[in-house]
Amino acid sequence: MRRGIAAAVVVLSGVAVTGCAPAGAMSGASSPSPVAAPVAPPPPPAPTDLHPGTNHAYLADAYAYPAADVHAWLVDGAKAANYPQRRIAFLTFDDGPSNSTTPKDLDILRAEGVPATFFYITGPMGLAKVDPAVPHRALAEGHAVCVHSRSHNYHELYPGRRADAEHVVADHERAMGDLRGVFGADFAAGCYRYPGATCPGEGWPPLMRRWPSGASTGSTGTR
Repeated sequence: MRRGIAAAVVVLSGVAVTGCAPAGAMSGASSPSPVAAPVAPPPPPAPTDLHPGTNHAYLADAYAYPAADVHAWLVDGAKAANYPQRRIAFLTFDDGPSNSTTPKDLDILRAEGVPATFFYITGPMGLAKVDPAVPHRALAEGHAVCVHSRSHNYHELYPGRRADAEHVVADHERAMGDLRGVFGADFAAGCYRYPGATCPGEGWPPLMRRWPSGASTGSTGTR
């Protein structure tokens, strides 16, 4: 009498392997557990990638300074914690970005080896109309990006020449949404520069409570 043949399929590391065994040989035997394929660790971030929770790439960590520290240095001088022993220059650019001027600025900064902080207008006057490659280049080349409002509209932000806290905060939140749309959800500007370089009138105190020193991660500087 011919012996029957039963087919068995075993999954090894995601590959189906078919084998043959005499009938009855598999009866009562427990099926082997699938062997999980090893999971490769994620690749390390590139130096030009955004450092999550900041406004700059990993390569700028060496010369990025918390805005809270810089604010304390300006207010308290040498009494402030972490006060630098050497002078530090912070180069900043307001407005923009633009498809014409910003790449030229980046060319000069790269040639001179100097980092800077760009305070962007994120609405139709700036970020909204620029090629996304421009702000991505700024970040990848070691510069920081901060907020200079979304609208840059004095009448909206400072009606009656007095800062309107609700308007400024709402404008800032929209600006942050614009920047995260470009750089990703992990982007955090950390600094806000008021249009006109100052925040006029009685609206200043509540805004200072909102941003007492520019927040966590701020400008890039060079010693």
